[in-house]
Amino acid sequence: MDEKKVLNIIKSETENENIPDKIKPENIINLLGEQHEDERFVSVDIKDANAVVSAINNKKKNKVKKYVVATAALAATIGIVLLGMKLFDKTSDIVNDNKLSNDKQTVDKQNTNVVVNSDFKTFSSYEELKKFVKENTKDMYDDYWADLDEMPTMDMLEGDLPTNDTDSSYNDTDRNESPDYSDTNVRTEGVLEADCIKTDGEYIYTLYFSYDSVYMSVAKAAGEDTEIVKEYCISDMLKEKYDDLSHFADWNMKEMLVLEDKIIILGDVFSQNENIFFNNYGEKKVYDPVSLVVVLDASDKTNINIADKFTVNGSYQECRMTNGYLYVVSKDFYSEENVEPIVDGDYMECNEVYICNCKTYNSYLVFTSYNMNEKPELVDSKAVLNNGSIEMYVSGKNIYLLSNTYEYDDKGYGVNIMEISKFGYENGVITPRNQRELKGYIDDVFCIDEYNDYLRLVVTRFEQYTEINTLYVLDSELNIKGTIDDIAPGERIYSARFTGDIGYFVTFKQVDPLFSVDLSDPTNPQIIGELKIPGFSEYMHIWDENTMFGIGEEDGFIKLSMFDITDPTNVIEKDKTILEDMYHSSALYNHKAIFINGEKNVIGFMCEGYVVGTDQIYGYDTIKSVGSYYLYSYEDGKFVEKLEIPMESIYYGMNVRGMYIGEYIYIASTTGDIIVVSMDNYEIVKTIKK
Repeated sequence: MDEKKVLNIIKSETENENIPDKIKPENIINLLGEQHEDERFVSVDIKDANAVVSAINNKKKNKVKKYVVATAALAATIGIVLLGMKLFDKTSDIVNDNKLSNDKQTVDKQNTNVVVNSDFKTFSSYEELKKFVKENTKDMYDDYWADLDEMPTMDMLEGDLPTNDTDSSYNDTDRNESPDYSDTNVRTEGVLEADCIKTDGEYIYTLYFSYDSVYMSVAKAAGEDTEIVKEYCISDMLKEKYDDLSHFADWNMKEMLVLEDKIIILGDVFSQNENIFFNNYGEKKVYDPVSLVVVLDASDKTNINIADKFTVNGSYQECRMTNGYLYVVSKDFYSEENVEPIVDGDYMECNEVYICNCKTYNSYLVFTSYNMNEKPELVDSKAVLNNGSIEMYVSGKNIYLLSNTYEYDDKGYGVNIMEISKFGYENGVITPRNQRELKGYIDDVFCIDEYNDYLRLVVTRFEQYTEINTLYVLDSELNIKGTIDDIAPGERIYSARFTGDIGYFVTFKQVDPLFSVDLSDPTNPQIIGELKIPGFSEYMHIWDENTMFGIGEEDGFIKLSMFDITDPTNVIEKDKTILEDMYHSSALYNHKAIFINGEKNVIGFMCEGYVVGTDQIYGYDTIKSVGSYYLYSYEDGKFVEKLEIPMESIYYGMNVRGMYIGEYIYIASTTGDIIVVSMDNYEIVKTIKK
């Protein structure tokens, strides 16, 4: 483009704009002269406005050669900045919004449920970050972004997505299993999840609490000869080995992973009195709690030792493991004085702290990754400033954080906002990638799924007190490629399951349909089936290629369903069973709590209910809470109850897990009890009581 034409366009578009003093032509060269050695600034020799945008968007984090910009290029740059300030909302990243293609902008205009799309922002110093925190913790919509003179420096991300040929969505048969034993039921194949009870196919490890201490029991799984080998007080072992943990009194070690001869325990620790955590600079930081990753050497089950430990300021949230790399998420609340996230006693580098595109901020989500293949070591750490809420979905190569907020539109109606933050990961390296906001929220992580680099999700939103459901298909950059809107108005999504090009989801209010969706064309998803049945499924699981299992409720009681999905356009409920007087199951909201294997033809889960009796003295009716662990099979198109195991000790926080090892089923609880069941005849052959 001719330079005169460029200048004329800029003049016509910006003649009514007030230009901040620092970016007036007579001052900007001085500014560049002062900053040309600062890696935060990049200037390039360009000939037209498109080159300016391209250069900014492709800016590298490493040091590049600086040189003075030609006068025409300076004018073009000023024009683009002012035009961006004029055209885009103040809460958007002005530079990054230039990356939006015309096609993407058109799609966003057509989809009014979309809020904004933006890459992550970061700062070059903690002083700038502190200023941002001060200005934005209470209200995102202020004048902070209004003037380039006040805008914090943004270091845009670079690099390609991590390469990984593994498909990130899977048919959900049993996960991570050898033929000899089962592992925790997980969301994504190949991505391990921690739990309170684990097995390595030979031993069963149980994590439990007692009087502000955390214990781990190790049991040898040997059918009728099963026995507890040893118990370890993990909290005492840590206090004895590490002086910096000696002042912690409250131990909330929640779950663990087993990797060959390593056992990894994760959770929180809390200070007894002052809640003070000391960093490596000799300074005090008032903080409570601290996330703790403990690695045990379990090569000798009778003499397990602590191999290493890692700390992160903040409360432990979740973890995943794949290819021997552990990824941990912690939540750390900040103050205006203490904004620096701390990992293993050291402040994180400021350029590793990123900002989600939220309306308000109150905490960090801190990612840490560790190589557990050989000697445990920290590989990477990233912190994300956001609003504190979190739902995490991990595919085969990406991590998605889903944060929910609630705000009011210009008519005074409440609006649900879901903020999606995408991070690539490979061999321990965590790479922030993209962000997007949508109106709505997801019921759980099974309502979102990545397949062939497309993200599919079903959300529910409220509009003028009415529930509306929408299915979205997003590409690898989180651009919307396909939608189905206004699904079952007045109802909400209760569960979902994706398998290949087909998705299933259940809504519930008065009628309870199971929808099937064809996703083979990401730009044109189609509802192809709708099954209306009483009750609903809270969790669905692919039993085999033609059958899907569901557990939910009907008339307030636990319901089991088996669906024939041979023809997705005509799904059939082949059988159902209602457990009378059982009104609750942890399997409804925690997929780790269900033991299910189509090849072994076994389904196991814990239920809670009540029985009505009569007081022997006063004669009035009484209600007593009861619980049982159920084992079912599916034979000749019917559910068959194999065994009901009454659980005498029912209390808040107790977890029960089922697993198979060889020819036996083991039912273990965090009370320390273990029940051994023969898979030949479903008879109890051994009971271990704590």
